[in-house]
Amino acid sequence: RRKTKRKLSLREEIRRDLAINPIPVPVVDEVIKMLQELENSPSSDADVREKIAALPIEVSDSNLLKNLRDKQEATDLYKLVQMAHGLLEEYNLRLESELRSRRYAAKMLLGYIQAQDRQIEYEEKLLEDYKNKLSKLNTIRDEIDKHKKNLPQDVNNMQVPPLPSAGDLFAR
Repeated sequence: RRKTKRKLSLREEIRRDLAINPIPVPVVDEVIKMLQELENSPSSDADVREKIAALPIEVSDSNLLKNLRDKQEATDLYKLVQMAHGLLEEYNLRLESELRSRRYAAKMLLGYIQAQDRQIEYEEKLLEDYKNKLSKLNTIRDEIDKHKKNLPQDVNNMQVPPLPSAGDLFAR
């Protein structure tokens, strides 16, 4: 039995590609620039789509070839078909380029999201470490405050014996 190969969704395909060929973590400016470029994509080019929609039916329906009456009509139709072919060829190339750009943008966004997730994990771990250190510092501060309360209140009026002089320290 042959196993039928399941077609991957775009998201699964992007994840697989990213796992096989990781890209460097994109900078935010690169991501923004890529998204802005996609806003002006060929698929949103209303002028070309209107031109394609405005093409006469004779260009796409071969059954209407039977209605041609003379060579001049055939020549005119041929020129129209050639013009439509060029328009569609150029538009299809632009759409293929857009599709590649969209795939790369999806890969870039997924890579960016993964990098941000890793950064969040790192920052959360760092935050937890700082919380532990803060807790230790608060414990130490409480101990110091407790020791301060046990110190005599009036240090200026205490009877402290004078310190020995340098001569007294070195005398035998």
